[in-house]
This record gives sequence, C-alpha cells and structure tokens, in this order.
Amino acid sequence: MDRCALKSNKINQILATLLLAGSFCLAWGKADAALDLQTMVVNGDSAVDFGNVKSLEENGDPAHDSSVRQVRLVVTSDLGRPYTIRQNVDEEPVNEAGTQVPAEAIRFTVEVEDGQGLVRTSDHEPLTAGMQEIYVSDDNEPRTVLLITYDFLVPAGQKAGRYHGMVTYRADAV
Repeated sequence: MDRCALKSNKINQILATLLLAGSFCLAWGKADAALDLQTMVVNGDSAVDFGNVKSLEENGDPAHDSSVRQVRLVVTSDLGRPYTIRQNVDEEPVNEAGTQVPAEAIRFTVEVEDGQGLVRTSDHEPLTAGMQEIYVSDDNEPRTVLLITYDFLVPAGQKAGRYHGMVTYRADAV
C-alpha cells in the first residue's frame, strides 16, 4: 500500500470517529439545554419586607394594618421535560427586635400568568419556614410566569416594627 492510500485511510477513520461522536451528542440531546429562573420584585424592597406596620392606633383602637408584596417568577426551559418551582423560607419573618409573626398572619397566593402547569398550593396559604413546592410544569412547557402575592395582616397585639424575612426560589427538572 502506498503512502497516499495510508494517509487517506487514516483520514477516513478519523472522520468516521468524529461523525460517530457527533451522532452520539445529538442522540443524547443538546449540551446547552437550560432551565432558567428570574425573580422580579413587583412592589417593595424584597419579597417579604413588609415595611413598618402596627397593630394599634395611638388611641388604642385596632389598626387593621396590612401590607402586600408581590414577586414575579419567570422560568424558561428548553429541557423538553417537566420542572418544579419551589420557595424556601429560611425562618419566620421578624421585626428589628426579633419578634416573630404568627404563621397565619402572612399568607400567599400563586397565580399563573403564563403557563399550563399546576399550582401546588391553596390560595391564601400560611407562609411557613421550610422548602415548599409551589408549581409543577406541563411535560414540555418552555415558559412559565408566576405572580406570588404575600399578604401580611397584622394581628391584634403584634408589636409594631419593620417586619421582613428571606424567601428564595428554585426551579428543578423533574
């Protein structure tokens, strides 16, 4: 066999190997497939910073004070399979003095603005510490937009102050 035929044979083997590797990558899906979660606070400084609230007026009458905060979550996915969205509350919201709010005082509602999946919480559910699944997408849902509304109704006798807490969000493929 002459040198040119040997080189040509080697090149064909290398090309065949590269083609097989390329086919393997295509068969296993896109290497750059992504699941992205963006969080936008609609009103307020952060998801659960309710500002200064009070439970009593200066004359001692109940104030019936309340505060509402909203967060919009936008999830984009090209995974081609369902995903979940979860919220995590590190600890119960507190004021500057460390006074906690009873769990039933802060409630939240999840509204689907764009998407076909299933909300996994009831309306006006109490906000409690821990990780909680709030949404599951359809099988091949490329985009979801959720509006989460947090309502804080100050209970009678609750100490006045600026109440806040930390909520984080997470999207995971199922």
